[in-house]
Amino acid sequence: MLYTLLLAGGKGTRMGNTGVPKQFISIKGQPIIIRTLKKLLEQEKIDKIVIVCNKSYCVYLADLLSEYELNKNIYITEGGDNRFDSILGGINFINDNFHPGESDSFMIHDSVRPFIDEMVLKNAIESSEKYPAISVANPLAINIISSDDDGNIKKIFPREKLYTDESPQIFNIQIFMECIKKYKAEELAKISDLSSIFVNNNHTVHIIEGNTDNIKITTSKDIAIAEKLITEEDE
Repeated sequence: MLYTLLLAGGKGTRMGNTGVPKQFISIKGQPIIIRTLKKLLEQEKIDKIVIVCNKSYCVYLADLLSEYELNKNIYITEGGDNRFDSILGGINFINDNFHPGESDSFMIHDSVRPFIDEMVLKNAIESSEKYPAISVANPLAINIISSDDDGNIKKIFPREKLYTDESPQIFNIQIFMECIKKYKAEELAKISDLSSIFVNNNHTVHIIEGNTDNIKITTSKDIAIAEKLITEEDE
């Protein structure tokens, strides 16, 4: 089975005074999180969706799901103090309620990424049946350089094998749980990308090339971009 953790625990401080966290902002008449959910629900191989939500907005979210009649196989659990705590809380919810098997996986996706391409998502899901970990990423269009202590170029990294990580990512649940046993709690709290846990434990993380439109709506400028993308989708 494939479980999805939709991360919706952010407070959206970079968005400014919007009244609600960014995932609940409406763009062209529909909340961002609802648009993201509808994209995920198009994939038949996603069995259940667990939304990891800011504690203060769990009831608000439940009402929103009822309004849009999106209650089937969608569950809500509270988020943690940081991204990893929220993910682990979601995994614990899955383990406690559904008792996943050895081949079951979880997919992480940001609730404020409503423009994930259908084929990218499909390819990621199908590839997760072959690999223990999948990461959607985009090839880097520029070279990366590092400097010495005096501000001079020390090394240039050719862009041909460099990517920018995004979401979704898909991981085998049982391998993930075994891997994190090797870390201290304070180490896990600093991890920003779960792929590193698999790489550091010698597990393959397979890359699926994403779509450049899969933006993370974070600031007010992103709203204008999102409105344009929605208009293009509707045409």
